[in-house]
Amino acid sequence: MPIKGVWRVPFKLANGTIRYYYYTSRHGGSRFWQCDGKPIDDKRLPPEFIAAYEEAKQTERGIKPGTFEQAFQDYQKRCPKFARLKLKSSTARIRYLESWLDMPLKASKPARKAPLAVFDDRKIIQYIVTHRDTRWAHSKSAAQEAMIALSAFLNWAKSEGRLDWNRVEGVPSVYSSPIDEARIWEPAERSSFLKGAAWQLDYFYRLEEITGLRLEDAVRLPRSARKREHIIIPTGKSRGQNYAIVPLFPCPSPLNLGQIDLSNFGVSGRIEDGSEAVFG
Repeated sequence: MPIKGVWRVPFKLANGTIRYYYYTSRHGGSRFWQCDGKPIDDKRLPPEFIAAYEEAKQTERGIKPGTFEQAFQDYQKRCPKFARLKLKSSTARIRYLESWLDMPLKASKPARKAPLAVFDDRKIIQYIVTHRDTRWAHSKSAAQEAMIALSAFLNWAKSEGRLDWNRVEGVPSVYSSPIDEARIWEPAERSSFLKGAAWQLDYFYRLEEITGLRLEDAVRLPRSARKREHIIIPTGKSRGQNYAIVPLFPCPSPLNLGQIDLSNFGVSGRIEDGSEAVFG
């Protein structure tokens, strides 16, 4: 059988027909399928056969059909959007959803054992908010990512016809203002920061505005990274496997920091009205 471990047992009925029983394993496996006349084509397993096998295996593992936990298992196997995630993103998505499986519901029972239909009830919102604010109280960004993971799962369940609602859509954000506004300074805030910032912060802030590099990459940016019309530098986050490519355009607001001698700061070169310096 193409599904590893499936055991097929033929049995001759009184009328002479051969009936085939299918078990999840040879020793102690549960029976999940039967057919008469001829066995299932090993190369073309019907979807119903595969679904029956998966349900039987989940039951053996203590996962009851129709529960949040079973839907979570199905999500990992059947959701096209989840399948397209990169390994790092899919691993993080699974980690967040596993934490949601442990969300305590009424009488402190974990959500994993509850019917998936509990997420259609508006009362689930209070449990979602409480678990979010308890489990990820240390980090707003982690709490936001956890909500994104749960919302993606509920949207998939809704598209499958398993749920009628995505109750996460009615939950207030952990941020007091929309996330895109919470992380972008207004012009007045920018001016206020630059007005009182030390020259190092001023310089690197403007450098970040131009390049968009992560701070760890910006502080080690050498002259050799400039390649004609681009800045090309291996990124620290990828451990040098990926490259940041920044196109160079005429800077509308050059880094005019005056003539500053950088020798006392462990930096080679001088910054003179927008000229380059080598850091690191």
